[in-house]
Amino acid sequence: MAMEVARASDADAPERAAGRLRWGRLPDSVAVEDMREGEPAGEPLDPSLIYNPEREWLIRYGAAGL
Repeated sequence: MAMEVARASDADAPERAAGRLRWGRLPDSVAVEDMREGEPAGEPLDPSLIYNPEREWLIRYGAAGL
């Protein structure tokens, strides 16, 4: 049983060439000097504001705007 190989037609040639232009190589390397460390977005949240079981029913039933 011979296995047939799918061959791209000449009609696909411009699309393949455009794909090679766009994806044909790896991006340029980033120098270590150009990298920077991450910075925190802001102050950490107060743990009492994150989850309050006494107030959870307000959030659950849509009364948070009251």
